[in-house]
Amino acid sequence: MFKNFPLPEAATPSSIAYASGFDFHLQSGSPAIGKGYTSFAAIASVPLGGVYGANITQPGSDIGAYQSDGSGNQH
Repeated sequence: MFKNFPLPEAATPSSIAYASGFDFHLQSGSPAIGKGYTSFAAIASVPLGGVYGANITQPGSDIGAYQSDGSGNQH
């Protein structure tokens, strides 16, 4: 239950070239909220921060790229 993405998607995954115009945040009441697996820690095996570093976030409680509580991926 994304905020703006038509499911089921009629197009084949290989025909979707971009996700412009879609909002993959979860709607309230989505069954993906609270179903993430959080009983592990992300491994920071790459340099953190700086020009070529990564920003490692711990796993979220929701399934998906965007967490309903606003944590995690902000892009």
